[in-house]
Parts: sequence; structure tokens; C-alpha cells
Amino acid sequence: MAGKRPGGVTFVVVLVIILGILQLPSGLLSLSQSLGGAPNWFANGVADGQLLAYAIVKIAFGVGLIVLGATLGSGSQVARVLTTIVLALNIASSFFGITFGGFELVGSVLGWILALIALILLYTKRANAFFR
Repeated sequence: MAGKRPGGVTFVVVLVIILGILQLPSGLLSLSQSLGGAPNWFANGVADGQLLAYAIVKIAFGVGLIVLGATLGSGSQVARVLTTIVLALNIASSFFGITFGGFELVGSVLGWILALIALILLYTKRANAFFR
């Protein structure tokens, strides 16, 4: 670790935590829909099993991102690698939400954009120096 944390890394920490928080409502709503507690608002419709799996993944990503965001600021290489993996998976899962449209569209697009920005900022020159 190179000492003082760059502003870009601090921004990524905040983005990752926000991204994690944004995953929770859509994951919980999808979980409720899959269990029959709310109407299914997906434009194209999906099987309940797929929706349940999607909800579990969204909730797991949300919790994981909040935890990783909280530890990322210390300069941990492990947290950086795990954050990279979770962000990449989050980008992939966002495409699932984007393809189904409905209430997931806005959250998925926003999640995709924030994850992409966080990944870019996590690997700038100053960020690389901080994590060494």
C-alpha cells in the first residue's frame, strides 16, 4: 500500500457501497415476486425459478459490494480483486435485468454504469500505486 488513498479510490469506495445498496431493493422485490408476494412486472416474463435465482444473486451482490466497499479503502489487494470480480459479475447480471425491461430497466442500467465507472477508476495509475 502506498500510503495516502487517492481521491479516485475514495470515490470508488463510495460508488461500490452505493451500487451495493441499489442492488438490494430490486433483489428483494424480485424475491417477493418469485414467492408470489408481488405482481410480476417483468415485461417479457420469466419462470419463477429463474426469478428466484436472479433475486438471490442480486441480494448477494448487494451485500458483497457493501462489505467489499467498506474494506477496499484500506488498500487491500484481496478486496480489490474481489471487488473487480463482483463488479464484473454485476455488469453481467445487469444485462439480464436490461433484457427483461420493466421495473428492472432503470436500476439495471444505473447499476451497469456505476459498476463500469468503478472498474475504470479502480485501475488508474494512482489507484494501482495505492494498491501496491
